[in-house]
Amino acid sequence: QEAVQGRRGYLFDKNKAGQDRLFIYQSVDGPGTVNPKPMALLTEMSREEAAQPLRELRNKFLFGAGIVVLACMLIAQQLSHYIKRPFHDLNETVARIQQGDLTAHTQIGGRDEVGQLSSALNQMVQGLQERDKVKELFGRYVTTQVSEEVLKGQVNLGGESRRVTILFSDIRDFTTMAEGMAPSQVVSFLNDYFSEMVEAVFEHGGVLDKFIGDGMMAVFGSLGDFKDHPRRAVMAALRMKALLGKINGERAVAGKPQIQIGIGVHTDDVVVGNIGSRRRLEYT
Repeated sequence: QEAVQGRRGYLFDKNKAGQDRLFIYQSVDGPGTVNPKPMALLTEMSREEAAQPLRELRNKFLFGAGIVVLACMLIAQQLSHYIKRPFHDLNETVARIQQGDLTAHTQIGGRDEVGQLSSALNQMVQGLQERDKVKELFGRYVTTQVSEEVLKGQVNLGGESRRVTILFSDIRDFTTMAEGMAPSQVVSFLNDYFSEMVEAVFEHGGVLDKFIGDGMMAVFGSLGDFKDHPRRAVMAALRMKALLGKINGERAVAGKPQIQIGIGVHTDDVVVGNIGSRRRLEYT
C-alpha cells in the first residue's frame, strides 16, 4: 500500500520472521497498456547492514577530524615558536640593557608591531650610547660629579653658602723645570702628573675645581652631604704624596730628576655656584 501511494521511499518494519528490517521500494508500472496494475520493486536489509555505510563515514570523518586537529596543533606550535622567538630576543636585549650593556642590539626586522618595537628599542639604545658619550666628554671638561648634578638639574645656578675644605697643590720650581723642556714635553708631563693627582681627589669624594698651570684646586664638601670633608681633603693630600713617590720612582728609572710638590688645605665658609657670563659659566 505504501509503495502504491509513493513512487520511491523506505520504511522500517518487521518482516514475516518478525525481524526489524529496512525496506526500500520503487513503484513501477505494471505490464499492459490498458489499466496496468501498479507494481513495486522491494528490497530489505537489516538495520546493521543499512547503518554500515554511515558508521564507515563516521569513522572516516572522525579520523579526518583527528588528522586536522593534529595538524592544527603542529601548526599552532610552530606559530607559537615563531611568535615567541622575537619576544624572547627582545627580553634578552632588555635584560642586557638593564645590566648596563649598551652594546646590546636586536636583529628583529619587519613592519609589524614586533619589528617596530625592535626598531624603537635599538633607537633607545643608540640614544643611551650617545648620552653616555656626551656625559663622558662632558666629564672631561667638567668634573664628573658636577656634570652629573648638572644633568640631573640639581646644581644651584645662583650659588649657595657652604662650609667646605679646599685643597691647593702645585709643583715646586716648575717654571725652571719647564724652561728646559719642549712645549709638547711640558704638556705630556702635566697630563701624566695630573692623571695621578686627580684620581687621589676623586678617591676621597673631592670635586676638581680647576687646573692653574702646574697647580690644581679641589673642593671637598661642595657636593653631597659629607660632614667629614676636612678629613677627606687631608686623606687626599696624603694619597697625593704617596702617588708622588710612584711618579718620582718612574722618573728615577728614566734618569730624570725628581719633583717636589706643595699641598695646602683650608676649611672655611664659601659661596658655591656658577660664575661667568650668560654664554660661559664655571661651577666654582
